[in-house]
Amino acid sequence: MRKIPPLNALKIFDIAARYKSFSSAASENHMTKGAISQQIKILENWFGFELFNRSANGIELTDNGSKLMKTCNLAFSVIEKQCEDLRKKSHTHNEIIIGCSSSLLSYWFLPKLYSFFSTDKQFVLNYNSQASFQSIINGEVDFFISGEKISNYNFVDCELLHKDEIGLVCSVEYRTKIFNNDIRDITLLRSQSRYSAWDEWSYLSNIILNVSDEIIFDKLSLALDAVKLNLGVTIAPKFVVENDINKGLLYAPFGFLNCSSGTYLYTRNNLSNDKKIIIDKIINKVKS
Repeated sequence: MRKIPPLNALKIFDIAARYKSFSSAASENHMTKGAISQQIKILENWFGFELFNRSANGIELTDNGSKLMKTCNLAFSVIEKQCEDLRKKSHTHNEIIIGCSSSLLSYWFLPKLYSFFSTDKQFVLNYNSQASFQSIINGEVDFFISGEKISNYNFVDCELLHKDEIGLVCSVEYRTKIFNNDIRDITLLRSQSRYSAWDEWSYLSNIILNVSDEIIFDKLSLALDAVKLNLGVTIAPKFVVENDINKGLLYAPFGFLNCSSGTYLYTRNNLSNDKKIIIDKIINKVKS
């Protein structure tokens, strides 16, 4: 049996010492001031000396009280950190962290997964739109989806989800203006993540359109938002925009063409079997 004073009394002392007030300690612990004083008295009787100097102006720590306060601060900080680490670890097995660009999240992942995970509560999905391939190497995400083909590592499995089909997309209103010759030149909305998509599409389609202006966005999702505002056209993969096309929010006047790029899934192969099963369900859902 450990030779330490009652832990509840130590906790009360720690709060009272920090506030230098029995009243504030009582308020934080939802106790009466008399109950706080009683806990402090229990502690003082255990030590055999006073921890506070009491006066009409309030309370002040004695020298021994100050020493005990430092010990309590250190001990409770260690306990608090260890408990928080354990709490996080206890939730980790129920969490799957997905590394994926914001464009893929907004236009592909979330629309397909919402109905699936509204009924399946076995795991909690967390998304990291700032993730990179390094994130999966560091263990910061469980799997990573990217349009970039990266050489395999021994502990990372790579799977081609599908070859991309790309096409020019615009708003219905913008399309009408183009085909009615209301505008002679188009504004091209490029994204940094798929900057060369326009050049590849122009080559594959053999369609010549006069670009009078360019606006560059750091993400495809921002370029697509600008398309919906009738600011111009962009090139996007079919699987990213097909939901919005079906809803009439976007239009692909020239259809889609197979291209050289693809979308790849990178998964850590040291995941638990439970996580692997759920990830398989996720991938099958988004591929459907």
